[in-house]
Amino acid sequence: MRERIEEAIERAADVVPSWQRDDGSFRGRNLAGPMFVAASIAGEAALGSLRPEHARLAESSLRAAQLADGGPGPGPSATRSN
Repeated sequence: MRERIEEAIERAADVVPSWQRDDGSFRGRNLAGPMFVAASIAGEAALGSLRPEHARLAESSLRAAQLADGGPGPGPSATRSN
């Protein structure tokens, strides 16, 4: 079992860098929901690495995810916030 886990880790380590763009970012679909975006942006801001264009994209994404009750849903298909 341990060998299979180590093999899976090695395969992932080989493929993940191929997903990275020239500017260092990774593009993909966020299946974790708007709170993941918010946490990522908060982390970048705390580290001092938040770029203005990323802040604008995050704001747009979070506003688009805002539900009728005013909050973000806990996941991508939520119909109400917590």
